[in-house]
Amino acid sequence: MFKPYAQCLTNLPTSFWSLIKQRRRWEWAIVTFECRKHIDMANIFSPNFRLSNLALLVDRWLYSIVLQLIFWPYLVWMLLNTHEHFGKLMVFYYLCYLMLKLVQTALIFYYSTDRRRDMTVMLIAPLMPFYHLIQRGVSCWAIFEEMLTRRSFRDGFVPKHVREVTWHW
Repeated sequence: MFKPYAQCLTNLPTSFWSLIKQRRRWEWAIVTFECRKHIDMANIFSPNFRLSNLALLVDRWLYSIVLQLIFWPYLVWMLLNTHEHFGKLMVFYYLCYLMLKLVQTALIFYYSTDRRRDMTVMLIAPLMPFYHLIQRGVSCWAIFEEMLTRRSFRDGFVPKHVREVTWHW
């Protein structure tokens, strides 16, 4: 049966540090599953090979790993090679972001069942670019940690049967 206003509830982190730890744990999954467990999706000689699976895998690698890691050298390069309109350009980008958030907020309010709660949450929208910058750092930390130390293989959040069938490289 279709439920147009279905809601999913979860236990939220109660502190900023617990949020960082949760996000780091989730980001390990990019390496654990997309690079190890499901590497077979990139094997063109496999009888189960599908071009759509390969496209999905390449998309995940590109957006979740490559671009996350490229962001930091790009940010350093951008800060070292500023020009006279750099500040104006950053303000313009920020205003574009806020306009997109306004569109997103309008859509959220259209479907919202609790507009007062959603309006309260939307008050932090101007701070979200800074949160996303922190999250990029957490993502890179998790990617490097998982690639270099295989942290998820010792983590209780990944079920044992999943850890055992995942390719250990």
